[in-house]
Amino acid sequence: TTGSLDRPGAVCSVCGQIFPLAETIRLDNQPVCASCKPVAMQKLREGVTNNNAEKIRKDHIKHEASVKSIGILYFLAAAFLILAGGLGLTANQGEGVIVSLLFLAIGVAQIWVGIGLRGLKPWARIPTGILSGIGLLGIPVGTLINGYILYLIFSQKGKTVFSEEYKQVIAQTPHVKYKTSIVVWIFLGLLVLLILLGLLAVVWGSHK
Repeated sequence: TTGSLDRPGAVCSVCGQIFPLAETIRLDNQPVCASCKPVAMQKLREGVTNNNAEKIRKDHIKHEASVKSIGILYFLAAAFLILAGGLGLTANQGEGVIVSLLFLAIGVAQIWVGIGLRGLKPWARIPTGILSGIGLLGIPVGTLINGYILYLIFSQKGKTVFSEEYKQVIAQTPHVKYKTSIVVWIFLGLLVLLILLGLLAVVWGSHK
């Protein structure tokens, strides 16, 4: 605060000019002149909005990353099904062809759903629910994995990360990142290894 001896004043925190103390207000504990008040109010609102967005993102970033990881799993499973279906078409006849076509159709569907999951598209929740519901029949491992997928998609946090409002939160918080743990990378590595072994088994069987 500054000014003459008889007229104390304040330096506006926005424009830097000196005004009589009576002609300023305090926003966020800083003096602001009447002309700069609209700009200061807007900056204050944006600051509050960004802080809220950052809190929401941090509260949901782990869930968001888990959902996107499911998209990667769908891509891997789709690669296995499509290759198995393609090999089956060249080696089988009759009922074997029908099974191979079914593999191809499910593989294409999983790619489509995986793209939706990676992009957090709201429409992806329904086909993911259908595929995971079918996957529950794979007792016991399939039941556990697909039960977890259903939780990720249909829990309250799942509803939030698929919402249009959350897309705005993501746009406002590009600096908030999630570091995937080493355990997840090990799990994905093992899954890729299992898929490769499955592909080798299919190729070996088709050449017998």
